[in-house]
Amino acid sequence: LRKGARVLMLTAASPELCRHVLSAVGKDGHLTVLEPDADRAARVDRIEHPGLAVIVFRPEGPETFGQHDALIACPATDPGWPMNVWSELAKHNLRLGGRLVIDLPGAPQCEAIETAWGDSTAPIEALEAWNGPGAGSIARVLASDGLRAIEPQVATHLVTFASPHDAAILTCVRLGLEHRFVDELQLALAKRFKTNDELEVLFRRT
Repeated sequence: LRKGARVLMLTAASPELCRHVLSAVGKDGHLTVLEPDADRAARVDRIEHPGLAVIVFRPEGPETFGQHDALIACPATDPGWPMNVWSELAKHNLRLGGRLVIDLPGAPQCEAIETAWGDSTAPIEALEAWNGPGAGSIARVLASDGLRAIEPQVATHLVTFASPHDAAILTCVRLGLEHRFVDELQLALAKRFKTNDELEVLFRRT
């Protein structure tokens, strides 16, 4: 991201991330955020920047929002869109030579959370959004849709939490679960890591 760049962001991962993008493109840059969830969109829309536009919208692929230098997507969980939505949006909204970067949950994203989930009464179907597609399947779809110079990567991140409780809260917030599941996940994580204090949890992103 360069000063003055025009950026299209799919899903508002967090206001903090949007601030980082706006800082990178500067006062002359532009950031258009597409976010289906009205609450998340509203939190990002409170950021003051002359080049920020936030649209409450769930894209299907062929929509056009102007020519952009970059299209980025970093959702905390898999939004469940068909993979060709990403490539279609790129083809319709990137200038020649523009770049698309998709950062999705890994497959799997975090075994520790999944194991704890299995030891709780939280609904198993809610975990569907926790894991994303594999790097190979993403690359195949993007290539078949005509995108070039595709570079699939799997990144691992060791995330430090102050306690199992903090890790449980993050999980429930990201998956939109009721707070009553926090205690169950906290207990399961405490048993797995044998601590109620600080712990490090491995996450994968694709």
